[in-house]
Amino acid sequence: MQKKVLIFILLLAFIFIFSFKRAKAFEAQSENFRLDWGNLNDFAGQKSSDNYSLVDTGGQIAPGLYESDGFKAMIGFEYLYSIIPFTFTISNSAIDFGTLSIDTPKTDTTNLIVTSGAAHGYQVTASENNQLDNLAYPGTYIEDTRGDNLDITYLNNGDWNINTTYGFGYTLANITGTDAEFTSGYKQFSDESNSEPEQIVMNNIGITQGSEVQVTYKINIGATQESGTYQNRIKYICTGTF
Repeated sequence: MQKKVLIFILLLAFIFIFSFKRAKAFEAQSENFRLDWGNLNDFAGQKSSDNYSLVDTGGQIAPGLYESDGFKAMIGFEYLYSIIPFTFTISNSAIDFGTLSIDTPKTDTTNLIVTSGAAHGYQVTASENNQLDNLAYPGTYIEDTRGDNLDITYLNNGDWNINTTYGFGYTLANITGTDAEFTSGYKQFSDESNSEPEQIVMNNIGITQGSEVQVTYKINIGATQESGTYQNRIKYICTGTF
């Protein structure tokens, strides 16, 4: 292991020295700082027109992600610290459909809002702990909807327009931006109790400020549904990719 480390260090030293000559290196200092091995890049600056604004830098040395058991080095302009904060807001923490009537669908909404300066974007995933469960008789559920054509799953969205199609599900709509995973039809939430993996409901591959998606929950019951109070938990997780 010591030999490998030594070879690695020497190789990097060679690369830096070689590139140091080609990149027009310079030394800068003042009363407050000293910069060794600085370099003048091939190109850099801010460019703009009526349709775009671009800040770029080219000519960086050995960019990329380097990691082992003891360290992680993120080298290059791609990993610059972002001044955009990472925030995730859920508009409400509880949904109450009230008293349900047979063949009368009800809906309610939650808005998800994300600001992310992560270089490679973010994603929001969602899941339910189980189907809507009767508190007085555990194991008695309002089942997740299968849709008008029996094709809705936690992976597949489908139509749900008929008032004699029962169950619980959700759909998405873009309020600000275009980050919703889908915007037509309904899906089931993935069910943790059935070992179904969390599913992406909102994502972006770049930097975003104030992206907003509305989740609409829908519920409908038939005449054979057991009376009582039903409850489950929906979990949203927002993850930045830096």
